[in-house]
Amino acid sequence: QDECHMHSKNENARLIVYKSRRSSMKIIAYIGAAILIFFGVLFVWGAGGDQGTLKAWCIDLVYYTLVGGIQTVRIPNYYALEQNYPNPFNPVTNITYALPKAGNVQLKVYDILGREVAVLVNEVKQAGIHTVNFNASNLASGIYFYTMKSGDFTAVKKMVLVK
Repeated sequence: QDECHMHSKNENARLIVYKSRRSSMKIIAYIGAAILIFFGVLFVWGAGGDQGTLKAWCIDLVYYTLVGGIQTVRIPNYYALEQNYPNPFNPVTNITYALPKAGNVQLKVYDILGREVAVLVNEVKQAGIHTVNFNASNLASGIYFYTMKSGDFTAVKKMVLVK
């Protein structure tokens, strides 16, 4: 069972994709709502009578390689910069971001005065969900900001280093 959380008007709804081990068939269930796929657009009807268009979703591509076995790549239809985990941290944390298409990504860390203290990513990345490990052992305790830029998307998050 693989699960991809969705954002819709029905905040309790989730998209669940079940893959049968006996066949390549997948069953898609939208918990708490019904879905209709019409010309590539997902329409959602919630159990409470609300309806709307599913705006954030992702596709799981599952494939088999001779060397690596079964591989899965999750491709979202949205840009996102997630909150680092753990936060507060000492001295290592993980930062996850999502790309709907391949493109140049800049992920940088700044101190409270706005000085750049680390460049975590500055390269072309493939579409998907990526995680970067940030080791701040050479930095002092305090509040730091990390920014992600890719295409027209820009996001900033705050993190706390406690030593």
